Amino acid sequence: MPKTLPHPPQPGLYLVAGPPGSGKTHWIREQLLTYPQGSAYGSPSQSGFCLDLAYLESQTPIQAIDAAQLVEVAYWAQQRPVYLELGFHVDLAALPSFPEVVPCSRIAVLPPGVALSEWHSWADDLVVGMGPMVPQLPNQVQKSSLTGEVFDPASLDVVWHELTHGAYGRVQRAKGLFNLADGSTFWFSFNAGQPSHYEELPRPRCLTGRPAGLSGIELMGWDVDAGAIAASLTASCLSDELLLHHQAQLRNSQEPVATLSEQIL
Repeated sequence: MPKTLPHPPQPGLYLVAGPPGSGKTHWIREQLLTYPQGSAYGSPSQSGFCLDLAYLESQTPIQAIDAAQLVEVAYWAQQRPVYLELGFHVDLAALPSFPEVVPCSRIAVLPPGVALSEWHSWADDLVVGMGPMVPQLPNQVQKSSLTGEVFDPASLDVVWHELTHGAYGRVQRAKGLFNLADGSTFWFSFNAGQPSHYEELPRPRCLTGRPAGLSGIELMGWDVDAGAIAASLTASCLSDELLLHHQAQLRNSQEPVATLSEQIL
C-alpha cells in the first residue's frame, strides 16, 4: 500500500519519477510552494544543464544541489525537503542507496488511467499527473543551451509551431526557456496531443545587453532533426545591433514593455 506523504512536506529525500510530460516538475513546484523555509532540488539526468531547475528557481527560492554527491544530498535532506527529479530514462533499479538516517520517499507521477507500470512497483506513493501514457518511450533526448540569445517573438512562435507539429520529427515532449526582445523570459511547454503552455517567468527584465540567466530547449521524441531545429532557432535570434537598437527604443518608450511578449500568447 502506498504511504501517505506528509503535508506540508517534512525534511527528507523525495525521489520523483515518471514518464515524460506526466507533470513531475509541476508537482515538485507545488510542494516547494508549501514549504516557506526553503527546499532543495537536483536532477541526476540533467547535471550541468537543467531547465527545470531554472524554471523552479524563478518560482521560489530553492537550494540547487548536485544529485551525484550523496553526502551533500544526505546533508541537506536532514534539514529540509530535497527533491530529486528522475528522467524517464533513469534506471530505477540502479539508483544508489542513501543513508538510513535520511527519510526517503519514492513518488511516481503518472498520467490518469495507468493501471500498471515499472513505476508502480518502485514507488511508495502514486500521484495522478497529466497527459496520456505513451506506449513507446522516446529514444531521443536533445538539449541545447540558448543562454544569452534573445528572440523575436513572432519568429520564435513560428519555429515552436513547426516543432510541435512534426516539421522536425516526431516530438513527444518539448520545453524551452526563451528570452524575448522586450526583456521578458518565457517558459514554453508541450506534450504531444495537447496544446502548448506559455508562461512568463518573474525574472527581472533585461533591457541592457544580453541576459545572463540560463535559457535553452529540451526535446524528447523520435527521428528529431536537431540540426534543423538549431538552424531555425538561430535565424530567429536578434543580432547585437538589432538587440541594442530595440532595447534603446524600449527604454525610451512610454508604452508598456509587455506588448511584445503578448504576441506569443
